[in-house]
Amino acid sequence: MRVFLIIVVVVFVAAAGALVWLTGDPNRFKPQIEAELSRISDADVTLNGDLSWQLFPPVTLSARDVIARDDDSVITVGELKADIDALSLLDPPEDWRINNITILNASQVEDDTELVVRRAEIDDFRFGQSTPIAAQGRYTSGDVTYPYTVRGEVTYDREQDTLALQSRELSVAGTSASCDITITGLSRDKLEPFSDDELIPTDTYRQYDWLGRCLIPSLTLAEKTFEAVAVDLQNKRGEAAHKVVVPDAFGGSAELDINVDARSKAVTWLIKPTLTEVDSVKLMAWLEQSFKWAAPLALNGELRGRGNTQQTLLRSLNGNTRFDGGQGDISIATIREQLVKVTSLAGDSSRIENWPEMLGYQVFNGEWTLNGTKSALDFQLDNLSATARGLFDPVTEEIDLAIELTFQKIDELNSFDVNDYLVNVPIPVRCTGTTNDPKCRIDSAGVSRLIGRVLSGDVNDPLREKLEETIDKEVPEEYQGAAKALLDLLGGSLDSERRPRQPEGSEAPAEPTPEEI
Repeated sequence: MRVFLIIVVVVFVAAAGALVWLTGDPNRFKPQIEAELSRISDADVTLNGDLSWQLFPPVTLSARDVIARDDDSVITVGELKADIDALSLLDPPEDWRINNITILNASQVEDDTELVVRRAEIDDFRFGQSTPIAAQGRYTSGDVTYPYTVRGEVTYDREQDTLALQSRELSVAGTSASCDITITGLSRDKLEPFSDDELIPTDTYRQYDWLGRCLIPSLTLAEKTFEAVAVDLQNKRGEAAHKVVVPDAFGGSAELDINVDARSKAVTWLIKPTLTEVDSVKLMAWLEQSFKWAAPLALNGELRGRGNTQQTLLRSLNGNTRFDGGQGDISIATIREQLVKVTSLAGDSSRIENWPEMLGYQVFNGEWTLNGTKSALDFQLDNLSATARGLFDPVTEEIDLAIELTFQKIDELNSFDVNDYLVNVPIPVRCTGTTNDPKCRIDSAGVSRLIGRVLSGDVNDPLREKLEETIDKEVPEEYQGAAKALLDLLGGSLDSERRPRQPEGSEAPAEPTPEEI
C-alpha cells in the first residue's frame, strides 16, 4: 500500500489549512477534505472524529479517528495534529512552514502484518528540506513482534520522488543502528502482498530503488555479539547488491556479499563469503558442531542459487568454497578408529593405534563444491589426501558420502605414520548421518575391491610385493608361478564379487567426475 502516514498528514494540512484560515467551522468541509485525501492517496479516507483548530499563532489543526482503506490494507490514526506558521499561510501551500506534526496511535494492517506508530513527531517540515523526525512503535508479522524506535532527519523531495533518511538512532527488536539511506519511487504502483515464507519482498525490490549504509554498533545473533557491523545496501529496480562487513568475527574478520536479481519471478542469488584468520574453535561452537578443531581459518568462495524461500535456495546452491586451516590441531579419532580395523586384517595395527586423538598439523586446505544436494570435497591434511563424493542436504544437514583416504610420503609432513602397504593406496570410507553427528565406517565393498586389485596385481602396492617376496622365499620354485596365479585368481574374485552385475551388452556406470558434481 502506498499510503504513507507522512503524506497523509501533509495532504491533510494542505487541504484543510486554507479552509480553516478562511472559515469558522472546519467540520463543514469534511466531505471535501476526505475527497482530496482519497484522491491523493488512492485510498478511501474517512474522518470520523471532529476537526478542531485554533487561530492564535501557531495555527493548530487537529483531527481524530482517521481511517484510510484500500484493497490490501487499512490505516487508522487516533489523532493528527499540526502546528503551522501563520505567516507562511500567505504563501502557496507547497511553501507553508509546518512547525510540528504529531501522530498518535496510528496503525497499518495488511494480511497478517501490522505496523503500529504509538507516537511520531515531525518538526519544521517543508518539502525538499531536512526535517527532524522521531517515532516509536512496533511491527508484527504472524506471531513475531518487533518493537522499533527512530530518531533522525528525513527529506522528502516530491519532484525527484525520493525520501532520504539520516538516522541518529534506528532500533529494531533491541538492535540499534545508524543509517543513511535514500529511497526512490514512493509514488509508484502499490505493492503485491509479501509472504512470510519468502526471503525478500520481490515487489518492493522491483518498484523501489535505494542506496545507503547502516552501522550497527552491536549485533547479537544466536547468542553471539558482533561489534561494529557495517551493512551497505543498493537496489535498482530489482537488481540489488548487499554487503555485510564484520571486522571482529571469532578472533578474525568476515565479509558477506549478496547480489540478488529480483527482476523476474525466479529470483537468482550470487553469494560470496569471506573469512580471514577466524578461530575455528569459536566458530564450531557457534555453529553447534561437535567437531574438534583449533586453527586460524581462512575461507572464500562463490555460490549461485535460485528461489525465494530458504529451502528452495539452499537446495539449489551451486559453486565452490576454498578453505585454508593454517597450522593447528584437529581430531583424527574417527580416522584412527577405522584404519585400525583395516590394519588388523594384516595383523599389524600398532602404528595406527599410537596416533594421538588430536593431531598437530602443518597443512590443511581444500575445496568444497556444491551442485544442489550433490557434494564434492577434496582436502590435504599433511601427508593425508582425501576425496569425498555423494549427497549433502543443506536443509536437513544429512550426508551420504563415499570417501577415499590416501596416505603419502611427503618430506617434513609425515604426520601420519602408516604401514608401508597403506602408502599411496586409496582406502574407502562411507559416512552417513548428519554433519553434526556423522557415522563413518570402512566401506567393506570398497575394501574387498581394493584388496582384490592389490592381490591381482592391478595396483602397484607394497602388500603385493611383500606377498610375492614371501612366495619367492618360502615356496619351491616349481610352485611359485602357481602361487602367484592363485593370488591373481583370489584377487579377481574379491574384486568382482562386490561389483554389481551388468546385463549383457551393457557397460558399468562411470564414476562421477568432479565436473559432474
